[in-house]
Amino acid sequence: MDPLWMNYHPLVQALVTCPSEEEKDNNWKKDLQLLIEKYENEGWSRHEDIPDSLPQIAYPLVLWACALVKPCLLKWLIEQGLNPLIQKKDTKENGLHCALDRINKKCSCEQFGKIVSLMPGALLHQNNCGDTPFHIACKEMSIDGSAFYRGCFIHMLQTACKQGLDFMTKLVNCQNVAGDTPLHLLSHHEKCYLFVKSLLSDGKPDVSIRNKKDLTPLDIAITCGTMKISSILTSYSQTSGKPAKSPDQGEVELNDTVKIIDDSEDEEKPQRKKPKRTSMAVKTCQTSPQKCKSTCSPTMRPTQRSNFETMNGNTNAPVNPVAHSIELAVQKQTSGSPKQGQPPRDDLKPSNQSSGKSTSTTHRSTLADSKVRDLGIPGQGLIAYLSMSDETRSLIRDTLLRDQQDSLQQLKKIETEVADVSIELQSVQEEKDKKSKVIDKMLTELEEHQVQLEKLARRSVLLRQEEADKQKQLNKIKEKIKTCETALNDLQTV
Repeated sequence: MDPLWMNYHPLVQALVTCPSEEEKDNNWKKDLQLLIEKYENEGWSRHEDIPDSLPQIAYPLVLWACALVKPCLLKWLIEQGLNPLIQKKDTKENGLHCALDRINKKCSCEQFGKIVSLMPGALLHQNNCGDTPFHIACKEMSIDGSAFYRGCFIHMLQTACKQGLDFMTKLVNCQNVAGDTPLHLLSHHEKCYLFVKSLLSDGKPDVSIRNKKDLTPLDIAITCGTMKISSILTSYSQTSGKPAKSPDQGEVELNDTVKIIDDSEDEEKPQRKKPKRTSMAVKTCQTSPQKCKSTCSPTMRPTQRSNFETMNGNTNAPVNPVAHSIELAVQKQTSGSPKQGQPPRDDLKPSNQSSGKSTSTTHRSTLADSKVRDLGIPGQGLIAYLSMSDETRSLIRDTLLRDQQDSLQQLKKIETEVADVSIELQSVQEEKDKKSKVIDKMLTELEEHQVQLEKLARRSVLLRQEEADKQKQLNKIKEKIKTCETALNDLQTV
């Protein structure tokens, strides 16, 4: 066991030392049972949070077993009568939420799949943010697309399919606090294309659902420039919920998606020109599960919230000034946009702009492409810009110039503020140095006074001792004088 775990509650230490897979030696079950009964005799219930003063540790046993991604431990706890669907009272997290955050970074998606099979009902539970475990997996795939979360997505989708059509419909159409469904989250990046295709094929989602920003998954796909996802969503809408076949992929079944989930990341690498990622889990879902030993890194709580900023869920997310300028230009140039609350029209499907014509829909689909967001990058963005009308290009340039002037003014203002702060900082530093010198001087004087005080204390002790000696001598002299007086009186009497 990692020495850092020794600082935690004994129940947590016992859970950490439990094996991740079934073993012939089941002594850990007896030891854990005795420890649980010990605390129950003290008034604690096994259905409650672990009795620890730290809120990061006080989680139910089931949630800890899931956070450590130990299927055999979770199965044993369920056999002991614990509720697998228990949720944390304050955060509303269940075991699958905790398993996705996984304290144990060495676990595999296969082990996560075993946990999902033990608690399929937990797939529909929402935390305080309204996110189901399925939402979290979709967010994580949109961020880095690691093999672990891709595998978790497949396992959750497979388990949900086994629960029936009603269960699947609730899962894929569930909205979080921001109004996003899993399909909204997957539509942000082209690398999630295969998973969008799986949802459309097996989940039968409602693609007309709008989030709190009044955006459908198709709106997000068009805005983010995910052209393949935009195309399949448009086809799905036009064919009454039947996704069209891709010319290069064909119909993708759920089991086939498991085999090619790693290809979705490799497909994006030549375009993104980024170095190959190092997966923090097993490379694919088909690899044999790695045993999660007791070397998992400790943490202060079994869950950690992932920070996921989307264009429709975080108003504080940074805005690309070029894209913002283009959007302003298009808003002035275009007209006849769909009314709020109505589903997107079929003519919003991304298409190439025909020569000599410029419609609002073609402007929207072309200018909204993520590749147009930076006109300094050669490629489709510049080509799309050059294919626009002179009036639109002039409007875009004027908008960019205004943005540039505004940015320069803000820069000057901030530089002035920085200079003022630097002057004030220098003044404060000088005052601080003066006070430090005064304090040093006073400390030196204090040390000198302390030395003198110690000398006076020692001198006082010596004087007290000398005073006592003198008092003794004085008493002796008084006795001697008294003796002499007595002798003289006796002599006078004689």
